[in-house]
Amino acid sequence: MKYHISIHISPYEIDNYQTFIHQLRRNLNYIDDEIIFSPFLNLSEYFYDWRNSKLKSDYFVNRFNELNNIVKDECKLDSTVNFKDKILGAFSYKTMFLEQYQDKVDAFIWFDSDMIFPDNAIVSLIGAHKALEDKHCIITPQIHRLWDETWDVLVNEDYSNTPASHDNYFGFDGYKLFKNKDRDLGVVKNEQNFKFASGWCNLLSSDLFKDYIKFGGSTPYLSDEQLLQRALQSSGLLGTGERVLQAALPLYKSRDENLVDRLFGETVGGSPMVRNLITGGKSLGALGEGKTERALGQATKLIPGVGPITPVRNVINQFIHGKTIDPYPLVKERIDE
Repeated sequence: MKYHISIHISPYEIDNYQTFIHQLRRNLNYIDDEIIFSPFLNLSEYFYDWRNSKLKSDYFVNRFNELNNIVKDECKLDSTVNFKDKILGAFSYKTMFLEQYQDKVDAFIWFDSDMIFPDNAIVSLIGAHKALEDKHCIITPQIHRLWDETWDVLVNEDYSNTPASHDNYFGFDGYKLFKNKDRDLGVVKNEQNFKFASGWCNLLSSDLFKDYIKFGGSTPYLSDEQLLQRALQSSGLLGTGERVLQAALPLYKSRDENLVDRLFGETVGGSPMVRNLITGGKSLGALGEGKTERALGQATKLIPGVGPITPVRNVINQFIHGKTIDPYPLVKERIDE
């Protein structure tokens, strides 16, 4: 089978790209399938004034080409250095490659420049893709808890009780996730709301784009009248009337949602009191399942002056559960060996 791997690099990410390339090279040792690798170095003059820059564009181009040489014999290299203003970010470059390769490969694999991933990451994605019967799929690796509960569908069970915090994001030691726990790799079918981050080592089948997702024209999901409605709602001209219009004529509604559900969501459901009741319900639900840490984590969100401060909530939770006090539990562990 044939797979397309792509990555978007800005000049300030060139050091990250060096780490990425070495990880990719190790991954390619385990892959027998054909790999097309399309790194995209974006030096667009829309963003950068190279004439007056102390560090010239040639520096980044030369480093980019030198790093690409590390993998050029292990894959089909299709690299691009961009100075134009047509491709200005990750979405537009992904669209370009999707249109170019969707009829030539079986799936796409997207990376961000700051990713770290084990040597078997890509071959595991490919193996999962080959094992699935559904040709329309997105496969994403599990992660540790980083943010709110909407991301829990992607969180590995070992981290399901870890309090989510942006503060933990920058200090977390991702390499400790590579520890072998003698578990077989498997594919878990998502039965919940879908969620993924586009460059987090995700595999997307090409049939998904050939059959369902099209680029270059107007959205097939909204009529001309709905496009006008979306423009009005986005403009802010309707004020609070936007909520009434959205309740009566929703642009994007759930299959099992009725008018009463929408009115509740757009009015009462948006109030702080109802949000607190929902949080309290989550706390009681977790307590009923015996997940006391998660239950307390939800309950502390309701404490005035404490709820918005994640490190304080972490300390309260740890103190009550008799654990070592650490406001940032995901910050890199100090290991003495």
